[in-house]
Amino acid sequence: MTALLVTHLHSDHTLGYPDLIFTSWVMGRKKPLLAYGPAGLQRMTDHLIAAYAEDIRIRTEGLEHQTPGGYRVDVHEIRPGKVYDNEGVRVTAIPVLHGNWREAYGYPRRHARTVRSSFPATRGPATRWCRPPRASMC
Repeated sequence: MTALLVTHLHSDHTLGYPDLIFTSWVMGRKKPLLAYGPAGLQRMTDHLIAAYAEDIRIRTEGLEHQTPGGYRVDVHEIRPGKVYDNEGVRVTAIPVLHGNWREAYGYPRRHARTVRSSFPATRGPATRWCRPPRASMC
């Protein structure tokens, strides 16, 4: 795995994020993982790296000899539009309404080489941004 797409930052959508970061590193990833998602993803990533700092130190300086820097993540906090285009895989982010989240995205499937689509909202694509206090007011 080289890249991941995050729709929004609800815990049930991000609890596996540390596993994707660190297991892929332990299994041999040498380049930064590409992560695309809403504002706040960089902060979340920074906190996760800090939380696992001792593990990172032991794995790189200890007997395991993991690739230094292989745990790194290249975070792209996205806006609506094209967010990824590599080797025939193109991903477009569209804003969707999802509870009180200021930013949530869907990644619609365009063709066979595109990543699986994901729409976190039950109301479908947003036609405008919804700001708290209540998404139902949009």
